Amino acid sequence: MSNSSDGTGKLRAALTTTDLYRACMQLSEEARSLLVENEGMKRLGLNAQVLAAQTGNQGGALEVIVAEIGRLSRGIREILSELGDSARVLSTASIEILHLSHLRSSYLLGNVAGIDPSSADRYLGTLGEIDQRRSNHLDSLGLRLSGVESLVQDLARIAQQIPPVTTMIRIVVTEIKTHSEGLLGTVEDLKNFHGNLDQKVERMRQIRSEGSNRIHDLREEYE
Repeated sequence: MSNSSDGTGKLRAALTTTDLYRACMQLSEEARSLLVENEGMKRLGLNAQVLAAQTGNQGGALEVIVAEIGRLSRGIREILSELGDSARVLSTASIEILHLSHLRSSYLLGNVAGIDPSSADRYLGTLGEIDQRRSNHLDSLGLRLSGVESLVQDLARIAQQIPPVTTMIRIVVTEIKTHSEGLLGTVEDLKNFHGNLDQKVERMRQIRSEGSNRIHDLREEYE
């Protein structure tokens, strides 16, 4: 019965840790795909810069818009770089937790099978070290996920700054008679990017929440 219980616990820990690893990988995938989309926003800024150059004396207002699009794009790129780094650390740590979970289960099974009394203190000491390493990794994961939440909030704040830029472009269109079609096309592209960014932010929040839940589950399994 004890061996069956230990085996069940080992499987449950493995499944929970696999879910945690999957959440970390999904976070990395979302960050990579948004990074690709952000290159499209960078191109929008370049297109607006070209249009500004073509409008002559009236291009001053467009230059402000170009600068704003560039600033937002750079901000997104910096946040995504940090998110990518966090996702890699989270993935590595979750794999280590899986390894430690298996190792702990093996030591527990060995203890049930019987340990030479002369080696018991050293054996149980090693088991305690495994538990401590596992606890440290879970603490580190929790802190890293808190950092991810902060980064996702930063992305959300940037997303809120995109609609005012589209409004600025619409105002410029009423003042500049030439290239209005290209400028309005930029408005639509920015609106689409804004919608995608909002979706990514919400998805990343869900992934972070799922990761936190799995960490909570792993803690409870050993209490």
